[in-house]
Amino acid sequence: ASTHAAGVVITKRPVYEYVPLARNDESVVCQYSMTTLEELGLLKMDVLGLTNLDIASTALDYIRDTTGTVFTLEEIPHPSTKGNTIVDGAYGLMAAGRTSGLFQMESAGMIKIAQSVVPENLDDVSAIVALFRPGPLKAGMDRSYAARKSGEEQVTYTDFTNDPVETAAIDKVLGATYGMAIYQETIMRLSTTVAGFDAAQRSRLRKAMGKKKQSEMDACLTMWLEGAPKEFLDEDGSVISPVFSPVSAQKLWDFISGAASYLFNASHSAAYGQLAYYTAYLKSGWPVEYSAAILAVADKEEKRL
Repeated sequence: ASTHAAGVVITKRPVYEYVPLARNDESVVCQYSMTTLEELGLLKMDVLGLTNLDIASTALDYIRDTTGTVFTLEEIPHPSTKGNTIVDGAYGLMAAGRTSGLFQMESAGMIKIAQSVVPENLDDVSAIVALFRPGPLKAGMDRSYAARKSGEEQVTYTDFTNDPVETAAIDKVLGATYGMAIYQETIMRLSTTVAGFDAAQRSRLRKAMGKKKQSEMDACLTMWLEGAPKEFLDEDGSVISPVFSPVSAQKLWDFISGAASYLFNASHSAAYGQLAYYTAYLKSGWPVEYSAAILAVADKEEKRL
């Protein structure tokens, strides 16, 4: 039996009252697969343990001991703080590709994207994390995001429509990411704009794409092309009147369906981006202490093994 590295099933009463259990080495595990567990209505959460948090904590201890400066991760200046030398230096490390020791930023692919995007805020860092996925990479979104951010390429939606009303509706969803659908939430939001999907339908679409279930995808496509009622309320309470033609709706579906199964959700990317920024901030301001923390935690991990 295989064990999910970070999957935890959470139940109201003892787990054995819901599903059979087994021992796998030192772990007690459910005998049902995660898909069956979800079908039974049980809550499965992925709780990841990150060595980088140990590194950051150790670095903070070293910074306190060597410089007398005391702060926590939560007290690090907000990523949008302009004019702060250390904050600016953190983004400078990413833009220069000097990302050794930075969370999520060390691979050659991530370095290349960071150098091309030239991050200036947390939105950019989150986008870098999301862009380094099979779907966005295959669609060339990393190149387009960087080119559009720098102004070398214009944000356009002519591949989908030339109608100004449809264009404005699409831009309301995709404008913040330069016309790129790089998050699961982006596609869910687009489904409401194009076809009036409610919360349940959005969730159904997300699961169908993520799990690559063709029958479910076909069902969602039918709903997508049928469109919404004449009017419905958007999440912000404003009234939306769907205006998309079947042709435009089909083009948008083709645009999202290829990459959607390989997208991160925005909260995942934001959390990873936040930690990447924290590690860059520590390395920017205290490179010696941060490097020593990496070595110390690595040594501890070796001894544990």
